[in-house]
Amino acid sequence: MISSLLLAAATATAPVPAMTTDWWSPVYDYPRRGLAPGEVSLVVAEITVNKYGGFAGCVGHAYLGNPQMGPYVCSRLQKRGEFEAARGPDGKKVIGIYRKLIAVANIQDDSFSYRVSNYGVAIPLPVDSSPVEEFEIQFFLDASGRIQDCSLIDAVDINLFRTKQVVEPGLVSAACAMVPVQMKPVPPRDHKGQPIPTTQNALFNTYRSAEVAKRVFEAARPSSGLNVR
Repeated sequence: MISSLLLAAATATAPVPAMTTDWWSPVYDYPRRGLAPGEVSLVVAEITVNKYGGFAGCVGHAYLGNPQMGPYVCSRLQKRGEFEAARGPDGKKVIGIYRKLIAVANIQDDSFSYRVSNYGVAIPLPVDSSPVEEFEIQFFLDASGRIQDCSLIDAVDINLFRTKQVVEPGLVSAACAMVPVQMKPVPPRDHKGQPIPTTQNALFNTYRSAEVAKRVFEAARPSSGLNVR
């Protein structure tokens, strides 16, 4: 009886970062070339995590700056990526997909900032809701491509930066509804070509006005086009 109740209460969970180091080191991970002075690259690393919590693959999507920063960021994260495995709605371990935003900046101070970007999913923020600019949800994508069991991730980031998320339930519901509309996730395939279920996280941005909805970065710079090393 108790076990059946626990099973009913199970929630699909995306991979949870478990490394003891930070995601990115401005000293050890900074490329020797690839960014012009004052240039910033923003990369969303889409990491595949196996059932044991290991790093199984990565695709880097560069949304600002040098496109070659995408694979470069993935190559650096591969050296440290450790996770608690993702789980499906039944509590069993599944393949996971974890998305992480990494900023690589060639600037001399901490003045770089942005209000909203073109990564992740953007949704309007109700006027009467509490202010929240970014948050993460998690969802189970079955082998047929249907999204199930979508919820807010309790806490995000790692180590001293780990923070509990506080987001209104209505906004979470709206975010979950937008996943198939904006992200259009497709099940990955195994070595036999068969689609497999996954639990994934998703990054969300909110906006209140048409100006912010344009997703214009305040510190955008044209790409240098240099090779990344």
